[in-house]
Amino acid sequence: MDDCQAAVPVECDSCDGPAVGQVYETIIDGRLHWVLTHECGDSFVEAMGWDETPGDLRQALLDQCGTYRLRLSAEVTGVAVMRVLRAGGTSLAAVPEALAVLTGPGRPGTEMELQLLAGRLRAAGASATVERDRDATDG
Repeated sequence: MDDCQAAVPVECDSCDGPAVGQVYETIIDGRLHWVLTHECGDSFVEAMGWDETPGDLRQALLDQCGTYRLRLSAEVTGVAVMRVLRAGGTSLAAVPEALAVLTGPGRPGTEMELQLLAGRLRAAGASATVERDRDATDG
């Protein structure tokens, strides 16, 4: 796994001005954890959250760290895999399409959000891989 951090502009109330922050994601206790840090004078400011990285921070990670793809082997079947997808917010009607994407072109996302889902899918018996999307990063 890469340890990528993305630089993002931060409006700091304490500094009275713009600053450059660093955002990264990690997995802690089976949950996605995002962290945004920046220096403010002589102090260090940190914001963080769980489960879903805010859209602008997520986009900075995709732009600067690259897009990753989660793929499943074509032999994927089973209620356990469906349960993982449903628990992640996929509607019952959308499960067949989600499986088609996962066994075909792959689901794009940040490395950590896909590693988290891949781990859950592996625990359900699926063969899941996460790879850097070379098409998006090789330009």
